[in-house]
Amino acid sequence: MDVTAAVLDALTDQVALIDAQGRFVCINRAYAERWGLGRPTDVAGKPAVDLLPKMEAEWLTRSAIQAITAGEAMPPKEICVGISGEDRWFTITVAPLDGHALIVARDVTRTKQTEAGLRDSVAVYESLIEQLPMNVFRKDRDCRFVFVNSLLCKSLGIPREQMLGKTDHDFSPKDMADKYKADDMAVMQTGEPFTDIELHHPREGDQVYIQVFKAPVRNAAGEIIGSQGFFVDVSLIKRNETALVKKTAELEEALRALHDNQEKLQIADKMASLGRLTAGIAHEMNTPLAAVRAALVELESLTKEYESSIGDPQVEPEDFKEIAGEMLKTVRLAATAAKRAAGFVQGIKSQTRDMTPKEKQRFDAVAIIDEALLLLTHALRNKKCTLQFDHDDKPAPLHGPPGRLAQVVTNLVNNGIDASFAKGGGVIVVRLLPRPDALIIEIQDSGSGIPPEVVGKIFDPMFTTKPFGEGTGLGLTIVHNIVVGEFGGTIDVRTQVGQGTTFVLRFPGGDLDGS
Repeated sequence: MDVTAAVLDALTDQVALIDAQGRFVCINRAYAERWGLGRPTDVAGKPAVDLLPKMEAEWLTRSAIQAITAGEAMPPKEICVGISGEDRWFTITVAPLDGHALIVARDVTRTKQTEAGLRDSVAVYESLIEQLPMNVFRKDRDCRFVFVNSLLCKSLGIPREQMLGKTDHDFSPKDMADKYKADDMAVMQTGEPFTDIELHHPREGDQVYIQVFKAPVRNAAGEIIGSQGFFVDVSLIKRNETALVKKTAELEEALRALHDNQEKLQIADKMASLGRLTAGIAHEMNTPLAAVRAALVELESLTKEYESSIGDPQVEPEDFKEIAGEMLKTVRLAATAAKRAAGFVQGIKSQTRDMTPKEKQRFDAVAIIDEALLLLTHALRNKKCTLQFDHDDKPAPLHGPPGRLAQVVTNLVNNGIDASFAKGGGVIVVRLLPRPDALIIEIQDSGSGIPPEVVGKIFDPMFTTKPFGEGTGLGLTIVHNIVVGEFGGTIDVRTQVGQGTTFVLRFPGGDLDGS
């Protein structure tokens, strides 16, 4: 095989040699395959117009003759040719060679596609950057601008063509420009992004807060070739943050005042409850105190009788025993009455302690509820109600302020008494239901119930279903705040008009020993 022919066939470029009459002298395999001409040796001596499409053949013949005549190569030409339904791009070079024209055609379709894709990518990138609501720039390693978006030009009032190739020192005060350059250099030296919020003092206008972000620009080899960044005016955000901090402080102060007022309302509510109970307490205390007085009078009489009988020969030992028995019986009656009176005193102490509790403690809910219910005896009797307290014989441990639980029970039972009295009286049931992780307290009345349209409002401040002058609208609000806020529990209500209402309180449980 001819060495030259072998070399030409090894090329991927299409190579042909044409004489001055437009006839093929030779072609390589790539040329023959591209144009479907069979074996390269079959085309020798044949005119191009007989083998190629008319337009391509005429241009090729004309270019070959011009190159041979001029004795110099023609400028490279790019042409697009439809081959098998696909557009293919070629760069064709025509040069004279020993009285002939050497034709070299290189398929640059992939290069053209890559260039088109790159142009599209750049267009998409620039379109995206132009749409962003921020000032965007890119700089080279000498901190010169190589790209700026329209918003940045508008913000600075400088046309793009006047910014490209310039540095910050051409537009900004020296101290600011020095800082910008130092930030750019740090980003390029460390390869790490940079962000900051800066206070700017423009030549004109008020000072502004700018949030800046900068990052390194790398080429395909990963080398840092510049920096890029964006910045936005965050003055409004900073002003809002300042206003928010101020407003937060005001709200915190208002919240503290609200907590103080809430505590005062709770104390006021408790004192109001005690005030309502005062008459009943006085009445209930009269009975045991009267019994104590009667017992003392009887004891005094027995003591005198016993004293006068000493040394009387007519008084038998059995008589002394009888007098002593009567004295003991009287003392026991007095002790029972005094114990009942002490119970009322203890109940009052339970209601009035922990008015402003600072620390929680573990206590027995049964004992606290017993003390609270004792003070309601007169109110129950006066409004034709009876009380039923269902609980186990063992303690029911809770963690929280004991006085607050007494306040909750007193308020809810009082509400039940009022609701039941409207129907002529009834039974109030207080029920303790211990659970492994909680204590449930149910307070049930047989009153008139709560209408469905107002059930959702009963815990709202200042809302009451009682007639004007009989309710403050704070009782259930305070109950809710104590159960939820101070005990971390929940409160629910089940009610049916004409049948009665049940409040269900759920408290986190706890052992009395603190475990």
